[in-house]
Amino acid sequence: MKILKNILLLLIISGVFAITSCEKIDDPFEGVEGGGGGEPVDTGNGGNPVVINADSIWGDTGNITIRKMLTEEISGQLCGFCPPKTAILSNIIDNTHKGKVYGVTYHATSFADPNAKYPTDYRTEKGTAFNQKLGNSDAPVAVFSRTIIDSSLVVQGSKFETAFNKLESDGYFNNPNFQLKILGIHNKDNDARSIVVTAKALAATSGVHTAIIFIIEDKIIGQQKWYNNPNGPTDLTDYPHRHVFRDAIGSTDGNAFINSDLAAGEEVSKTFTVDLKPEWDLKKVRLVVAIRDNNTGQILQVDEIHAEKE
Repeated sequence: MKILKNILLLLIISGVFAITSCEKIDDPFEGVEGGGGGEPVDTGNGGNPVVINADSIWGDTGNITIRKMLTEEISGQLCGFCPPKTAILSNIIDNTHKGKVYGVTYHATSFADPNAKYPTDYRTEKGTAFNQKLGNSDAPVAVFSRTIIDSSLVVQGSKFETAFNKLESDGYFNNPNFQLKILGIHNKDNDARSIVVTAKALAATSGVHTAIIFIIEDKIIGQQKWYNNPNGPTDLTDYPHRHVFRDAIGSTDGNAFINSDLAAGEEVSKTFTVDLKPEWDLKKVRLVVAIRDNNTGQILQVDEIHAEKE
């Protein structure tokens, strides 16, 4: 019995040494069954915190066949023509292309200005900056993975369905450049949060790519103007605002991520600190990660995780 105990002790010590002496983790997701079976343990060398009492929140770590899409909508509570156009994008995101399309909505332009009748302010400094980078001053409009469609980056609300259908028929969702893997870590001991972003090249890739990390809050109940509302009043008090942009980690140009060419199969991984505001409903908060080609400006891959484990 004593010999058996000594053997078990030796095995435990050896296991601990194997973990703490590792120089490099090529794939922080490798070995976790199904992409969500255990808590992350890192050596400290890879930039990921050593977390014991934590929630792991995983994205779609197995996707290698679909190039996912990011829609960036510009809206505002004074935009009476926005609700039916938002409904078009929400139907794509929630129903017809669920898991393939993710949305961010900036409350910007004069349509988002608060007033005595509509006092809530959904504007943010970075949201306004994103809208300005897109060169927009109108609503409802949207951008689809920052792709030029019929000579225009910004698509008017009347053309949302036409633009989306054109991208789909042109094969947008096929042949992704990257496999994107996202892990959110919530340390329950000190409430610290981080997100691990890993991109694996599915084909040889050249150039610089940044990781834009959006923080959104979905279905915020508030006031909204709605012209020709088929269900009743023009001035709503219980409207669910969708995919509301709250903040971004890093600059509006994105975070430094892929800084050199990658051969097929090579991957890059980086950890970012996440700061969430106490006034947000964390059950409705999500983090949307988009990989941006700095040469073309296009979004090449997207995924999303919830801020709180469901």
